This record gives sequence, C-alpha cells and structure tokens, in this order.
Amino acid sequence: MESRTLAGSLGQLELLGKPRDSECAWIENICDHGARVISRRPWRFGERLLITSRYPPFRFTAATVVYCQTLLDGLYAIGCESTIGDVLQLLEQEANSKTTDTRLLESSATCGGLPDSVPAKS
Repeated sequence: MESRTLAGSLGQLELLGKPRDSECAWIENICDHGARVISRRPWRFGERLLITSRYPPFRFTAATVVYCQTLLDGLYAIGCESTIGDVLQLLEQEANSKTTDTRLLESSATCGGLPDSVPAKS
C-alpha cells in the first residue's frame, strides 16, 4: 500500500480548461501519485482537474479523477491521480507558513467552512 501524508489544507479544484468551473476544497491527504480531496460536488471518473494550493506560493498540479465517494452532509471524497507527479510540492512551503489548526476552515468565508474530517456514508 502506498504511503500517504496527512495534508489538512485548503485548495482550489478547477475543471481543466474551464476556469469558471471551480470550487474551494479540502485536501485531506497526498502521496507521490495523487491526493484525496473533499469536495461539495461530485466529480466524474476521468475528469481532468487543476488542483491549486490556497496559500502562497500557490503551487498547482494537474490530476485526473480516479474515484468519487459519497460522504455524509452532501460532501464527496475525490481520488485524484497527478498527471505531472508533483503533488508533494503542492503543500511543501505551506506547511512552514501557516498554522496547523484545522478550525481555520470554519472561519473561511471563501470556502464556506468545510469540515476537518468527514466520515464515509454508511
């Protein structure tokens, strides 16, 4: 099984080639090849996304949706496979520049307060 790093960070999901089709999301964890992202909407298998960090230096990676799992409270867990292999760089500087308090999400006006952990739908 591939090793994952808990990320706990805000990010922006954008449908590749359609910058107006985007949303703020919670990057739950990352690995060498992708990320698990919590979203307010379902994304379809095979859709190509641009994942951008919400903090300077605003790094990004292109990814493909490999799964979409329905969670509680109208949220979705999106499995994203990086197409350019630089997911870890997405959060590299961010870890040194911001607090690790996940309650930051609750006060985020731009993101509408995504939760810091989400149970799977039973």
